[in-house]
Amino acid sequence: MFTSFVAFGALVSRDLLGVFGKWLALLNDRVVFHTPTSDLLRGAMPRAADAAGISRDVVEQLLGVWQPVGDFVQGYRFLGDPWQTSVPGLSDAAHRAAHRHAMRELGLTEEQSVPREDRRGYARELGLVGAGLVESIGLWLTLNQAFSCSFVGDEIEHEALDGVLRISGPTRRLQAPADELTLALPDIHEVPWNTILELRQKPFLAEFRGKLSELDDILQTDDQRSARELLREVELQDLRALAVATKPSPALSTLKAIVGNIPLPIPVNPASLGISIADTVAARKLKARFGWLYFLFELQSAESSARTINR
Repeated sequence: MFTSFVAFGALVSRDLLGVFGKWLALLNDRVVFHTPTSDLLRGAMPRAADAAGISRDVVEQLLGVWQPVGDFVQGYRFLGDPWQTSVPGLSDAAHRAAHRHAMRELGLTEEQSVPREDRRGYARELGLVGAGLVESIGLWLTLNQAFSCSFVGDEIEHEALDGVLRISGPTRRLQAPADELTLALPDIHEVPWNTILELRQKPFLAEFRGKLSELDDILQTDDQRSARELLREVELQDLRALAVATKPSPALSTLKAIVGNIPLPIPVNPASLGISIADTVAARKLKARFGWLYFLFELQSAESSARTINR
């Protein structure tokens, strides 16, 4: 199951009913949100959907897979124990990220001193942002003890998380779904939510998600290629490989026709059955390697249809 945790900063700064939310829905079976209360999503989503002209049916389906963190962490209280953590390096990483954020908010560089008249505002910003960072990252690490989930945060949250992972060791995570990689994919801005939910039921979605994880890994270590260049390169490579893998074999077709029709004194021809099993194994291998392409075609078709309708 593909699961993402949306940290508080990303929750309050991104449009859940826009492109960001659409990618969340497509790339995950389940999304856990760092909401202050468990009823926030269920209370706010219908009103936001009405304002955006999105049907209540869509909202109900989304609320089936978008869940508050309180559903998973027993006794959770928002900022109940600020700055309290047993995670090595988390408090320091959160303090550094919050300090840089607070200084930027004041228009200062990290090396400058905070003017006397701004010190109270600086301290308040540092305390609140830092506490939020400690809690968000701590919650994500807690969830990962129960199930694997990726981290979706804003710039400050990812900055703090990188500081923690440098100390604690690498943990698998995807970048936010509106990053460079998804921007290289078909534009789903105009694709309606009903279509997004239909795409969630399409075959090959799991293979598509898996391929994006592979590409994300490559982008983390290769700064020579853009996401768009990498995606195009891999797409062409797999299209060529798919053409070779599915090239018809006249000899095999003849063999199937002959062996499959040999009369035997039993209900099932074992030779024919053996060929069918071989075909099934081959089909599974093709699905595992090339299935992502078929979902990419579905996305491209949805983008094209949406543009045609909205012209």
